[in-house]
Amino acid sequence: MRTFHIWRYRILSALKIGALSCAVGVCSGAVCAVFGRGLLLINNFRDAHQIFLIPLLPLLGLCIVFVYDKWGGGAEEGMNLVFAAEFDDGRTIPFRMVPLSVGATWLGHVGGASVGREGVACQIGAVIGYTVGKLVKNKRLAQTFIIAGMAGGFAGLFRTPFAAVCFALEVMIAGRLFYYALLPAIIAAGSASAVSGLLGLTHEYFPLPDVGEAAFTLPFVAKLTALALLFCAAGQLFAHLLKYCHERFQVWLPNKYKRIFILGAVLSALLLVVHKGRYAGLSFSITDAVFEGGNVFMYDWILKLLFTVVCLSAGFQGGELTPLFIIGSAFGYVAAPLFGLPPLLGAALGHGAVFGSATNTLLAPIAITGAVFGFQYMPLFAFVCAVAFYCNGNHSIYRLQRAATRW
Repeated sequence: MRTFHIWRYRILSALKIGALSCAVGVCSGAVCAVFGRGLLLINNFRDAHQIFLIPLLPLLGLCIVFVYDKWGGGAEEGMNLVFAAEFDDGRTIPFRMVPLSVGATWLGHVGGASVGREGVACQIGAVIGYTVGKLVKNKRLAQTFIIAGMAGGFAGLFRTPFAAVCFALEVMIAGRLFYYALLPAIIAAGSASAVSGLLGLTHEYFPLPDVGEAAFTLPFVAKLTALALLFCAAGQLFAHLLKYCHERFQVWLPNKYKRIFILGAVLSALLLVVHKGRYAGLSFSITDAVFEGGNVFMYDWILKLLFTVVCLSAGFQGGELTPLFIIGSAFGYVAAPLFGLPPLLGAALGHGAVFGSATNTLLAPIAITGAVFGFQYMPLFAFVCAVAFYCNGNHSIYRLQRAATRW
């Protein structure tokens, strides 16, 4: 009889956790679908009216700072607040983070701020997961639902549930997986991806053409290793510059209103002058040029990197991962031919490896590269992402990310 009650309790608990995880995923997917589709519309509209909208960037920046200053309540910390809440240092995640992060990112993209979107999606999911977690009044489950929510947000925006689960499980502590959150994360990511798909978000897919025989011969491995080290350096350049500029701008321009207005004015002028908005917003033109045929400049990756770093350091809200994907793809496209490798293969490898190096993650970049470009070259993706990850010195764009011992 005692055994029966134990199993009954376990089954009911599992069903409860599964239902709550599904609720987290459904809500995250719905909100991310609205956010993602709105962002796509904004970017398309801005690209059609750049001459009028990009000059508004400094004024839109003032609006963003004012709103966060008046109603933010700490929500402007973004992903750092999510990390703090997960590590239980007494921090809470206010629900106002959802509308504030969505609205601020939309405003920034109206003016062409060179920022991403996945940071907001992860924040959306984390807030929803945290809110659900408070209902169960169990500390461990509350932390579990934060991770599940991040997986739901990532999957809801990109519609890559496997990569979303990997990212949520490994990003908090690099080199360690939160296995206790595996099943809730899978349920949340799957349901979020399904819901956002029903609401119109599509999954990016650029299948690689046949790039020839990819046998792991010694010369071929040497080429891949050299390319991976370059990708690692690019990811670390992004991470270190982001930290440096964030600190320096606060010293040089301590008033956040002046900081975002002055830097926004400089950015808006440069965005218009340098290839007429090519590096603004989500930079669809670079992605199209790389994967659908077009002019790819050898300096595209570094200019996109610099614009993104300055925008985020100035105070504009958004994410880092989408710019990292673009930086890696553009860099790989021009770097691969130097080693006798096909440009599109280099673009695919850079897409994941630069992201992995900058975020100090391994499984997520491998998974998302496979999901976006096809799984036939997974051994190559895994090798290059692994080299970039293990050579990055445990540095990350996330200030509060912790690192486990690797060796």
